[in-house]
Amino acid sequence: MNSEVLKALSKDDLVALILAQQVQIAAQAVQIGALTARIAELEARLDAPRKTPGNSSTPPSKGQKPNRPESLLHNRLRKRRDDVFWCVSALTALAKHDSIAALPRHGSSDGAPFSHTGTTSGFPASG
Repeated sequence: MNSEVLKALSKDDLVALILAQQVQIAAQAVQIGALTARIAELEARLDAPRKTPGNSSTPPSKGQKPNRPESLLHNRLRKRRDDVFWCVSALTALAKHDSIAALPRHGSSDGAPFSHTGTTSGFPASG
């Protein structure tokens, strides 16, 4: 509303307008109070500690892992590298021979064939 419209209103109309604005201001104050309380609740949730296996029903596998020593990581990577090397060697040998029985026993220097008794796959047990 501009000043020309307000000057054209009667005294009773101006009083009614002011009362309507007071009701609207009171309703907005209630809404502002509710929103302020909600903001405080959300901020409190942000400040709460994170869920961990120690303070909630989160499974232990979802917790933060401790720093592992570098040597443990190196040993694990070396073992995986050795396992891959052995698998590649075995596959290369399989490609050169017609059957598993013709392959030399893993780790034997005499070149004896695999013993199919007591093993299901013909390959040495891992471990």
